[in-house]
Amino acid sequence: MSRSVSEIRKDFPQISDDFVYFDNAATTFKPQSVIDAMTHFYESKNANVHRGIYDLSEEATELYENARTIVRQFVGADDSYEVVFVRNTTEAINLVAPGLDYKVVILGGREHHSNLLPWLQNENIVVHQADANNDILKHPKLSTKADILAISAWSNVLGKETRLNEILNNSNDYCRIRLVDAAQWVANEKISMNNIDLLAFSGHKMYGPMGVGVLVAKKGLLEKMRPLYWGGEMVDTVHRATNSNWHHTSIEAQMADIPQRFEAGTPNVAGAVGLVAAIEWIQKNGYFSDEKIALYKYARNKMREIPHINVLPGNDIICFTIDGVHPHDVAQSLNEDKIYVRSGFHCAQPLLEELNYGPVVRVSLACYNTKSEVDRLIIALKKVQKKMGIE
Repeated sequence: MSRSVSEIRKDFPQISDDFVYFDNAATTFKPQSVIDAMTHFYESKNANVHRGIYDLSEEATELYENARTIVRQFVGADDSYEVVFVRNTTEAINLVAPGLDYKVVILGGREHHSNLLPWLQNENIVVHQADANNDILKHPKLSTKADILAISAWSNVLGKETRLNEILNNSNDYCRIRLVDAAQWVANEKISMNNIDLLAFSGHKMYGPMGVGVLVAKKGLLEKMRPLYWGGEMVDTVHRATNSNWHHTSIEAQMADIPQRFEAGTPNVAGAVGLVAAIEWIQKNGYFSDEKIALYKYARNKMREIPHINVLPGNDIICFTIDGVHPHDVAQSLNEDKIYVRSGFHCAQPLLEELNYGPVVRVSLACYNTKSEVDRLIIALKKVQKKMGIE
């Protein structure tokens, strides 16, 4: 039996009836179980991993390495995939973009800047991007097969890409490698790794801690990738070459096996522990529920009933503008009523400009949001219009 929203809200100590939090696409609140898991690590298990042969270090290492297995199982990846811990989705994609050899990249048309800008830094490659409709199969420049397709599963402006499976199922016709930005996907729907070679997501958007993210990758691709960071932990041996001197040192280094070769320095072990707790919470409480889908529909319909409010097309996340009012002013006015939303381009400026929009206000829900909170938003939006002299 699924838990009620009122029961779920009790799991999140930051939730309060004093305010309404509608910025979940930026980051979600953390359940007490995640906070407790990280606190327990720092109180009783804190030690550096992989380096010590004493009990405490080995216990910390076991927690950290076990987290890889849990993450892999969570996304449904088999043993042909490996898990690399990073800081966030952005770092995961920045690890891949300069690390593989390729010549042509196809990008989805709804990409966050994190899945756009990294691919543009190599002047020796060709980058094609689909339009906002993501009509990749109809792209006029796909006369030859591309090396990489990089696409978001959920846009942080328009919501779910409903044709993702169709795009991926047909991707063998036009690319060799498929990378999916799952930052907005991972907390909302059970992931399938079918036709996905590289998957990137962040812990903090799935009720987990900030500062930890994941790259799930085919082992064969990781073996071909060049590390982005160098230093401790990512090497097995380092020797000064026999002909070196202090004026011109030659170093011979043997890289560690995957995935350690991509995790230079001390990792965020507590973050990995917290991520496991977040996964366990999601598995216990479910993904994108029917109740939340209904709540999005209710909010969208209520907002469309208000004159001068323009709601962007989309499936889940709600972005909108008010005629004659800058989105920042809308967000600031809502803040005065303790309703927290985000305004701006949402790191998707090319997408919004293609849709003939500038900055917009975004309302993004999570499992702990309620109908009464949406009703508070509707009342506050009418108050904003009155304040701005819009009738």
